[in-house]
Amino acid sequence: MKKWRQLYKIEDLKPGNHLCCIYETDEEYKSIITSYIQFGLQNNEKILCIVEDNNIETVLSYLKEDAKDIDHFLTTGQLSILSVADLYLEGGNFDPDRMIKKLQRKQ
Repeated sequence: MKKWRQLYKIEDLKPGNHLCCIYETDEEYKSIITSYIQFGLQNNEKILCIVEDNNIETVLSYLKEDAKDIDHFLTTGQLSILSVADLYLEGGNFDPDRMIKKLQRKQ
């Protein structure tokens, strides 16, 4: 049985779509995350990037290599980068109501 799957470009994604990117190397991760974030920023979209705790500085360094005005987007709130722990495990446990409220405040 042949499996069918369709590949999309980042530009094809619409609000409400979900994206799962599989990568094997740091270079693949860098390419995916920077392309995705930069495309959204160029289109005046609000970007909320949720990464593992140790990846916030890594993602920021990737973005600063490719776009010098990332600090502007962070300052204006158009771009937010949160750790999984900050969003999901604030206070040491998962509270879905607290998480939803936090996401709503970021809108």
